[in-house]
Amino acid sequence: MLRLLLAALATPSFALPLFLPNPGGEINGGIDRMLVADPSVIGWEGTGQVINDRTDFGNGGWRLSFEDSGEIRQITPHPIETGASYSLRFDAAIFSGATPGGKFVPNLTLVGPGIRNGDFNDDTSPTDGRNYEQTPFWYNVGNVQQTNQATRFNPANTSLDGTRNAVLSAGNERRFAIDTGHVLTTGEIFQVTYQWRDAFNWNAVSNRVRITLFTTDDDTVSGNETTIQRIDSNLSTIPTTYETQTSLFAPIPASSSSRRLFASFQAINGGSGFARLENFTLQRGQSTETPVERSFTAELFVKNNDAIQTVISRSYDFKSPSLGSWSHYHLA
Repeated sequence: MLRLLLAALATPSFALPLFLPNPGGEINGGIDRMLVADPSVIGWEGTGQVINDRTDFGNGGWRLSFEDSGEIRQITPHPIETGASYSLRFDAAIFSGATPGGKFVPNLTLVGPGIRNGDFNDDTSPTDGRNYEQTPFWYNVGNVQQTNQATRFNPANTSLDGTRNAVLSAGNERRFAIDTGHVLTTGEIFQVTYQWRDAFNWNAVSNRVRITLFTTDDDTVSGNETTIQRIDSNLSTIPTTYETQTSLFAPIPASSSSRRLFASFQAINGGSGFARLENFTLQRGQSTETPVERSFTAELFVKNNDAIQTVISRSYDFKSPSLGSWSHYHLA
């Protein structure tokens, strides 16, 4: 997924910025992943979205986003002036899709069914609701209250296979985290798979599951975190039905080498809903193909009635291969 933040359109000779309404997509209907075609997203059209994952990269939490082969565009109210020249300045970052290509072949399982309680069945208690203190290997780094409910096996229709599963809350009080025991090396590739389903009061148009790989300053699960990468799930597409999600992470950067690896999962985007998650599996492995390269194209164009004429077009490779790393670009 590519995200582009339009910053300024100016005439180089005078360096006078032209007014662009809603340059970062922050004026919208307030719903995460709303299409830019919605009338509430002022100024924009195309196939992209506005996204708010509550992380401020310098222009508030909202950003414009578009997928591979998608586009976002804005037609300004400014009339073209004879002899004038124009430039486009903007910031862009890649947030997902900068992962290895090809088939993932695992060579080490760090968490999974029967390994560090990836299926949540190490707790064999006949009691339905169990908290984090009673759930081997898992720790709550949400509000750090280990007495919050962590797992259940009832009601029966919320169970994948009749066994215990993790209970996710759309609020911020529950975030399941685990110490993998693994010391990282630059370039390692990890993949997470899991099954999950929506449950009571889950918001199907905004709530998602987020997987985070991270390190800490003291190599303990409760230490001060440094995020390596986050990947969010797709929206729930079949109500009350388990769906399989696979998250393939970018190679581990040199900055995380020699640190202990931690992983977490949580519900995001707020509300009072719940979801269930089963068979959390974290594996290290190799890709059978060369990593997928990502680039994007910026254009200036004019529109005469319904006819569009491109004035200048340029494709860019991302300056940084790291996910979530914003860089500045200039088209003139």
